[in-house]
Amino acid sequence: VEDIKSPKRNRNIAWPRQMAAALCRGMTACSYPEIGRAFGDRDHTTILFGVRKVASLRPYLPGLDQALKLYADEIQVVANERFEAEAPLRITPAPEPINANALLIRKSQEKRKRERQAEAARWMALGGVMERAL
Repeated sequence: VEDIKSPKRNRNIAWPRQMAAALCRGMTACSYPEIGRAFGDRDHTTILFGVRKVASLRPYLPGLDQALKLYADEIQVVANERFEAEAPLRITPAPEPINANALLIRKSQEKRKRERQAEAARWMALGGVMERAL
């Protein structure tokens, strides 16, 4: 736990920290700044980066979903034991991974649509000029 909160950034500490942040985000209603404070006063963008990184690697690391589910189940058991009087934590689904290709395709489609609309507007304006000339 001390390593997770420490300022160390080597891979064998940073990756478990990112997984833990993703679990916190998925299992609680805590905001990114709140999670950042719990992880040693980290900036909310650092937490956001870690959560997105874990989500984006899910399709490429087959055991990651299973590991996250296992950790979430263990956390759920410990939380239920400690806080039996309170309602148990609800596990919310993880955010969808960011598909960079789909994002680029969507942006290019939106750009083409704007270009077509601008071209149509130019033709409409030209048509009005031509009518007045005739």
